[in-house]
Amino acid sequence: MPERDDLLRQLEFHVAEAHRLRDQLDTGGATDWRPHGFYTMYHLMAGITLGGIAAAVSLLWNVLGATLMLPDKHPLHIIQVYLTFGMGEDALKLEPGTNRGLLLFAGSILYLATGALFGIVLQFILQGLFGRAGQLSKAMVCAVFGAGLWALNFLVILPWLQPLAFGGNWIAETTPWYVGLSTHLVFAMSYFLFSSWGRFDPSRELAPWADVPKPAEDV
Repeated sequence: MPERDDLLRQLEFHVAEAHRLRDQLDTGGATDWRPHGFYTMYHLMAGITLGGIAAAVSLLWNVLGATLMLPDKHPLHIIQVYLTFGMGEDALKLEPGTNRGLLLFAGSILYLATGALFGIVLQFILQGLFGRAGQLSKAMVCAVFGAGLWALNFLVILPWLQPLAFGGNWIAETTPWYVGLSTHLVFAMSYFLFSSWGRFDPSRELAPWADVPKPAEDV
């Protein structure tokens, strides 16, 4: 009968589909989500995260240096200097008080955010252009990046842009060259030390501390 034959064909199709789904469950043949090329979004987020961490290390380096070498200045004196890019000379004349603390806090957040942006650039360089390079080569790349970034900022951009926009060159003039250079080098080398955390490993599907999923119990 035509109806019986049609029902048998449908039954065979559904049985075959059930077997296929069962095979996928048994063999773990789920769709492979891992990208076959450069995982741009992963490295973007890794760069932001590691850049923020490296910037925090750089900021602590400056706080320590200011505490030891400039006892008459605020530990976040470098943040005051950087705030002149938006506030002009008034940033160097902040009086103790609520506004001063709030501005220094905001300046510190901007400092970390700037480090996060530069972290994206370093992440793409280390994991993209130099993804197969050795650790020594990557360390040299970071050192060159830090020194080059200092030279670009303090010798080229700031002496031209800050006087044009705010009427003075306070950052480059009030920051000793060795302080500016060491700040950028500490940032770049800190990023290098943490860079292995940002390496994408497609074979590592679970975090080391994650529990292996257990099969569902039969009801």
